[in-house]
Amino acid sequence: MCPTPISRKTRPGPGKRAAASLPKPPAGARRRKSPPRPGSRLPPRLRKSRKGSSPRRPSAAAEEDGKSPLLPPPPPTRNRNMAIITLPRLTLRPFRRTDGKELCQLLTQEAVAREWGRAESLEECIHLSLLWEKSQDIWACCLGDQEGPLMGKLRLSPLPERGKGVRELSYAFHPAHWGHGYALESCQGLLQYGFAEQQMKQAVAFCGFSNEPSIRLLEKLGMKRQKEPRPGLFLREGQWQTGWEYTFSRRQFERRWKP
Repeated sequence: MCPTPISRKTRPGPGKRAAASLPKPPAGARRRKSPPRPGSRLPPRLRKSRKGSSPRRPSAAAEEDGKSPLLPPPPPTRNRNMAIITLPRLTLRPFRRTDGKELCQLLTQEAVAREWGRAESLEECIHLSLLWEKSQDIWACCLGDQEGPLMGKLRLSPLPERGKGVRELSYAFHPAHWGHGYALESCQGLLQYGFAEQQMKQAVAFCGFSNEPSIRLLEKLGMKRQKEPRPGLFLREGQWQTGWEYTFSRRQFERRWKP
């Protein structure tokens, strides 16, 4: 009787055994993996980049600061509803949430706290910077460009009780920057922006009787002081104070600061 011929599909090749003759592994046994080829399955931190260089490790100084040179710094947040006003020596920009530390240095000065109130802690200043970041009428005054040191704050806020187009000008500057004309330059630039871009008809400013630096500044701007003092203009130590009111119309501003 002739043996059954082996087909080509089941015929073992030279030097190999048939698959049917291989012993089956017992049930539940773990399959042994073959060792990886050199450089094929290395951990991600040990793999080489496409250019053949290994990834750099952050420097010790960067690790202490918590910043890695491999990652780009987060972009600073910006209130896109407010304009950045560029002046010859200064820049007026919206507040950022990262301004809390410099804002604390401003609001803890005795000369500033006497008029605006003293900040109690750094956390309070950080909270203020978060609130002012969303504001539509408060600018941070920076020396140089918008990344320069914060030296003061300015506000041009609406006065609805006075009618449409009337805004109040207020400001505060660090005493270290007094006497250089920065307050005059920034207030003049902000008023020019208000009259030209915000359809402002009149600017109003309030000042205490004893605040001689602000009185001189408002007079240099060209604002006109009202004849009678106004009671209840602003709060100081929880009490309403009486002071001077200064006004500035569009025509007066254009006559005083025409190019």
